[in-house]
Amino acid sequence: YMPEAILIGITNNRGTRGRDLGNGTAKFWDYIKNDVVTFVNKNYRTSEHKTIFGHSMAGAFVMRGFVKDPTQFNSHIAASPGMRKDVIDTYHDFFNKSDEKLRHLTGQSLYFTMGGIAAEGTENVQIVNELDEILKQRAPSDFNWDYQPLIRHAHMTTPYATFYEGITNTFTGYQPPKIASYQDYLNIGGMKGITNYYQERAVK
Repeated sequence: YMPEAILIGITNNRGTRGRDLGNGTAKFWDYIKNDVVTFVNKNYRTSEHKTIFGHSMAGAFVMRGFVKDPTQFNSHIAASPGMRKDVIDTYHDFFNKSDEKLRHLTGQSLYFTMGGIAAEGTENVQIVNELDEILKQRAPSDFNWDYQPLIRHAHMTTPYATFYEGITNTFTGYQPPKIASYQDYLNIGGMKGITNYYQERAVK
C-alpha cells in the first residue's frame, strides 16, 4: 500500500540529543536538509516525495519544522511531541494566513499523536489539543492532516503506533481507489476521476 522507500535513522549519541533538538535545532534542520537529503539524492534512486518522523523532543522538532518550512518534506509525522506553549501562537499565526498563502499545503500531510495525561502530563496534552482545534478551524480542506490521541499508550510506545498509522495516512492516496458500487464510481468522477486519481498517485 505504499511505494518502496529508503529509511534513514539519525542516532542520538551521548550529548547530541539536547544539542540537536534543543538550542541547535536550526543547525540540525540545515544538516538534514543540506547534508542528509543531498547525500541520499546523489547516491540513490529517489523521488521528490520525502517524509520526516520524530518522537518526543524529535517530535517537537518535526512539529516546529512543519511551520518553519512546510514544503521541505511532503509528510510530517510526530509522536508525543513535547512542546512549549509558544508553539500554539506559532501555529495560530501560520494558519491565519490567507487561503492563497496556504495553497502550498495541497498534497502535503501532517500526522501527530499524544498519549494520555498520566503518561504525557497535562500541559503536553493540552497543547496538542489546542493545535488540533486550530487545524480544525483553519486548515485548508485539501490539506491531509490528522491528530490521534493514544490514551492507552505510554510515552515510549507511541512512536510505534504513530509511525505505522502516520505512514498509512501519508499514503492514503497511493492505495487503489475504493469502488465497490456504481455509485462509488460516479462519486469519484467516473473514468476522468479515476485517471486524475492515478495521476496524483504517480507523484508519490
